[in-house]
Amino acid sequence: MSVALEAVHTQLLTVDWADAPQRVYAAVEFAERSEMPWGAWRRGNQMFLIVGGELNAYDPLSLLSPPTEISTDKLDEPNAIEIAAAVPSRIISRRFSSRSETQLNSSEDVWSGWGEGGLLWVPAFSLCFDLSKSLGVIAYCAQLDNDDSISSLFTVIKQPQPILRGEPPPLASLSPLESLEAYPSWRTRVEEVKRRCHQGELSKVVFARSWTKNAPDGYQWSGARMWRKCLERAAHGEIPFALSPRQGQCFVGVSPERLFEIKDRRLNTHALAGTRALSDPSDSVETERLFKDLTSSSKDREEHEIVVSLIEEALSETCVEVNIGDRRLSRAGSLVHLETPIEATLRQEVSPQVMMERLHPTPALGGAPRADALALIKETEPMQRGAYAAPWMWESAGGEACAVVGIRSALLSPQEVRVFAGAGIVGRSDPQSEWLETR
Repeated sequence: MSVALEAVHTQLLTVDWADAPQRVYAAVEFAERSEMPWGAWRRGNQMFLIVGGELNAYDPLSLLSPPTEISTDKLDEPNAIEIAAAVPSRIISRRFSSRSETQLNSSEDVWSGWGEGGLLWVPAFSLCFDLSKSLGVIAYCAQLDNDDSISSLFTVIKQPQPILRGEPPPLASLSPLESLEAYPSWRTRVEEVKRRCHQGELSKVVFARSWTKNAPDGYQWSGARMWRKCLERAAHGEIPFALSPRQGQCFVGVSPERLFEIKDRRLNTHALAGTRALSDPSDSVETERLFKDLTSSSKDREEHEIVVSLIEEALSETCVEVNIGDRRLSRAGSLVHLETPIEATLRQEVSPQVMMERLHPTPALGGAPRADALALIKETEPMQRGAYAAPWMWESAGGEACAVVGIRSALLSPQEVRVFAGAGIVGRSDPQSEWLETR
């Protein structure tokens, strides 16, 4: 399918809320087997699916026109118009530049499906399903009415599906995670940041690490199965996602962080920096203790305040009525973070794409000052970040947009999975502690 969302048809999808995840997963599995580009994610009560369409390299310096409008004339269900306003019209998956990405040949680049600056994806088939309303809206190209793959996709998603539980490979057959960087290299990088912080050249740099794990004999990693696992294990507020722009490549994860959300030109974002791990996520006493530990730690407070101030600075140039909320504790699975909510109203001439480029990367993902931190990352980081730590954003014709930060993520190919983690380095950082935090 190579036709984008133009001359769009819409259809209602009414199913029981408990059955919807299985239907979306069945459609994802069908798309993967059929070697079609696909993407899927969940935000709160909403599940999203995109299949096929036009995929092109994204140019961060080229301003995009607004997304194609979707006709809602035939949607007579009272809640359908609201759901249709959230149907994805296009996706931008940004690429986080690094030294290795500019030096590697394309044949050596594990992120080659993303292009130099990222990926611009206008799907041929797009779904938003609201679990709380047991109702979904499908948008698809009119030109694809007679397309066999679209017909098959409709058949799959409109039929009740059994709950599928794929068998994982035996633990004994899995290879160990292999770090792509040795500790002496990491320690050298951290000490260099500390030196520059003490000299006043830097406030913070976020360094990343990467590991690989090979598939056992006779087994292939599946983006569809991995996304289902993410969907099952995601905590409240997290976004399980998978983007598979080409056969044999899938970026999958469970992100705790949105770069921003926009609805009716009102922007919501947050500063998220300062982290502790819970040994028992159900222990409220431990949670409270870690929160006090975070708020009393000068290192974590410094790291968090850098993020808040630079986000506020960026919003003051593109928004009006910027409001900084009170610092609070945010939980994501077994981790707790310091979080400060931030709200603002976009200026009329500012688009979601402009906001994404203005905010990426925040100090929580790159460092501060931004240019100096990014230069050090490019100079010293021995890995390809690709879409890791970069935002991916979906926009709708109804004016909604949500940019998700691609962290707690992995890149899958049939024979290898590559996982990523990062840590914010400041003047008070300890190399060994930061190494363990990213383990």
